[in-house]
Amino acid sequence: MSMTSLHPYARREISSPASASAPTLDIRGHTRISYAGSRNESESRPLPELEYNPARLRTPDAPRSSDETKVSPTLAPPHDHPYVRHGSGATLLLTGHKTRTSLPLYQSGSLLSGIAVLDKPVCVTSLEIRLEGLVSVREIQGGGRSNVVFFSDQLLTWDTASSCLLDELSFRRVVPAVSPDGRLLPPTFDSRLNGIPGFRVSIRWQVVLTAMRSRRGPLGLLRPTVRLCVPIEYMPRTRPPAQGPFPMTSGSWPPTHPCVSFVDLARSRKQNTPPIQTQIYLPNSQIMSMMQPITFRIMLWAPDAYLTPFLAVRSQSSFLPLDGAGTAVSEPTGPVRVHVARRISADPRSTFVLVIGQLVTPAARSTVLAEGTLNKPERGEGWVGWWGEVRVPLDRVGGGGFVSDRLRVQDELVLTLDVPGMPTHTLPFRQVVPIRLTTDLAETGAAVRVTEV
Repeated sequence: MSMTSLHPYARREISSPASASAPTLDIRGHTRISYAGSRNESESRPLPELEYNPARLRTPDAPRSSDETKVSPTLAPPHDHPYVRHGSGATLLLTGHKTRTSLPLYQSGSLLSGIAVLDKPVCVTSLEIRLEGLVSVREIQGGGRSNVVFFSDQLLTWDTASSCLLDELSFRRVVPAVSPDGRLLPPTFDSRLNGIPGFRVSIRWQVVLTAMRSRRGPLGLLRPTVRLCVPIEYMPRTRPPAQGPFPMTSGSWPPTHPCVSFVDLARSRKQNTPPIQTQIYLPNSQIMSMMQPITFRIMLWAPDAYLTPFLAVRSQSSFLPLDGAGTAVSEPTGPVRVHVARRISADPRSTFVLVIGQLVTPAARSTVLAEGTLNKPERGEGWVGWWGEVRVPLDRVGGGGFVSDRLRVQDELVLTLDVPGMPTHTLPFRQVVPIRLTTDLAETGAAVRVTEV
């Protein structure tokens, strides 16, 4: 059968069905992080008896519809249109996509199906189609580059010992969520890192067709190897292990209780001046869905004279739209600031670029994803506290953090205290709590349950 006689749109039976449900797994590929200088929750002071009322955190200028948290941001219905990529001697068709899509999008648990069409199958001696994930670290101003295949899954294989090779071969496979060693697979990702020289890091996914051919073609001029790569976008669906909010606990944590309280000290500059004790309380723990606002409570403990300068907190706007082209973070105001940042770090030595001096930390970049909003302060004798929330725009965060070969993406909730001219304490002071953002809510059965930050 010739290439011109094939009509890929007529193969309706291979259209991708609705996404299959992925098994619920515990992901243990990350390492729980301890915080230098922080105290255990059992050493913290109990919070004053104040009612947790998320309704009062809603602001009129940031409404949320009642069904907004019921749909995954990456969930897309199946379609009947194929994504076609032509190469020299072969064509790959990936089915079940929208028309005019830039790249095929797959979630963990969805079905990857397609057709491989060969130009001259009689000359092919072996054929293999694989799903591959690669991490790339590239020097921007030079030629240094490192490409590492961290995942490879065979979708189809054929050789001369098998049955007769047809003009077209179909394949299908459920897109996995975890690697063979149990780590959550990273999403498609691309970013530029600071440094001299600068670097660009990326996570790329692709479907690769490799065919070996004999030289029995016209005049024996056929290329011995046919290789065709089709880039795709991959997004793992994840969910928290349990639905919050979780209460504060006194004493040590039970094994099933997530980390919700994080304590630190803002050191004093003078002798006989007590430090300011800080506490961040996350009712939904460190692992939370990006479909909902990140609710938090900030507590400061110190003599009242040292707390008064922090009460001049002005309201902040999380994000300001820019003509639909993106989002911009508002300028932080006031002595108390809470924001969510994303830290990206990679190892540039794998590019074989000469790095002068000691590389204490890898090439890194930190980006503010969203600024928090604080309610009016609540004050008692020797303490002051604020409820607040951060709304992270879905189009800005993409997927959650991940760890891969030579690349780490970590989201953080950051508390900053800064009173210019305050002579009694070392300011500005920063307290950082690593967090894990998931694509789905805790009750979403089709998503993978993550248990580590």
